[in-house]
Amino acid sequence: MVIHGLNTSVEWTLLMKSLIAFAVGALIGLEREKAKQEAAESGNTEDVKEFPGVRSFGFVSLLGALTIIAPYYMPSDIAQYVLIPLILPPIFTILFFIIHRMLILKESGITTPLALGLAYVLGVLVGLGYVLEAVALSVLITFMLAVKLHIVKAIRGVTYRELLSALEIGIIVFLLGPFLARDIYDPLLHVVNFKTLYIFFVIILIISYIGYMVVKMCGMRALTYFAFFGGLVHSEATTINLIVLGQKLGFRNAVSNLVLGGILSANLAMVIRNLLIFTFLRYTMAITAEISRYTVLTMLALLATALALYIPIKLKLIQSKPQVSTNMNIRGEEVPSLTSPINYRAAIKYCLLFAAILVMTTLATMYFSDKGLLTLSILGGLVSSEAMIFSALSLLQVGLASEKVVSISVMLTTLAAILNKLLYAVASKVPRALVVRLLMYLLIATSPLLIAALILIFGAL
Repeated sequence: MVIHGLNTSVEWTLLMKSLIAFAVGALIGLEREKAKQEAAESGNTEDVKEFPGVRSFGFVSLLGALTIIAPYYMPSDIAQYVLIPLILPPIFTILFFIIHRMLILKESGITTPLALGLAYVLGVLVGLGYVLEAVALSVLITFMLAVKLHIVKAIRGVTYRELLSALEIGIIVFLLGPFLARDIYDPLLHVVNFKTLYIFFVIILIISYIGYMVVKMCGMRALTYFAFFGGLVHSEATTINLIVLGQKLGFRNAVSNLVLGGILSANLAMVIRNLLIFTFLRYTMAITAEISRYTVLTMLALLATALALYIPIKLKLIQSKPQVSTNMNIRGEEVPSLTSPINYRAAIKYCLLFAAILVMTTLATMYFSDKGLLTLSILGGLVSSEAMIFSALSLLQVGLASEKVVSISVMLTTLAAILNKLLYAVASKVPRALVVRLLMYLLIATSPLLIAALILIFGAL
């Protein structure tokens, strides 16, 4: 509708973009406003001078959006001449604000001026139609501003040795990785893939560093949680680093309990991961949509095993109740400080052990091929249970194995993957008492898998 030459139609797109543009800038300004309030409450009046807040950031972002949107609503012969005049004023305003802070107010910080400039850019993105991207970036920028104190605290807690260790891992992964991560096999058996060994080596170093930093910042109590998430990635590498950490700290009662709980947590994560892999692959590899009694029994056995691992973890944590803080003090005893975030000797040692297990698995398969998939499942579980589960389901997919045999294979390979932690414990010369306790818990945890596998083997189901 046109009244006296005026267009009265509503451009809803323009209004929505304007509102969103103001909101993405105001979100950043909200954090800056909160920072200003906390600075005032703490008595630091120097940090509250000329400090832009919600409205200032919102208007800057809105200005950025209108700078892009306005030319679209102008005649083409005029729009080409007004774009630069629209862009220059906000840019000069932000530059003037920076100069005013640095020269007049004598403030050296540039975080707020940079955030103001980013708010303008976010408004430009909204004007260009990248609404989701602008909102996501606004949340990211606000989050990074809000975690300033946590970042400062973390940086102050990191030593130069720890930073250097992180850089060493970065060099091994990003600089040496392209040269070392190659599919080169051993010349004799052609089974040991040096790319696999390299990945295993890197995983050990990374988990070692993460475990070191978690223990340093959160205390030994965090080991169980670290072990669980590490077990989702690689339970063997996690177990190795737990043992190495226990050796550095000394296997006292509290440390032994936490290392034992960590190993059980790594196994718990591995069993949950295997259950998810089996369930997902079983119904996504176009095998069959029918839920057979073998599949149900396998899932129940894995769930029972996970429960058998979870219960002693909770009991051991409740019983030990270590009084642990970030200074590594356990039950009033000062624990020796950790000397190095990463241990190259241990990583190389366990890579060789990993290769030895792989060779033994291959030789056993070559000489006992008549045992078929079940023998391979037990031996393969010592190296990689998830790879063994995938292989078994692949055989089922092409019709080379029955569903019953595959179910037994999944249970046996998971059982072997749980018990193989004993090999690493014995090879590391862990105290005999801890090995015996670990054996007892692992035997109890694997009993559901063993019973279910025997039921299928002897045809009771």
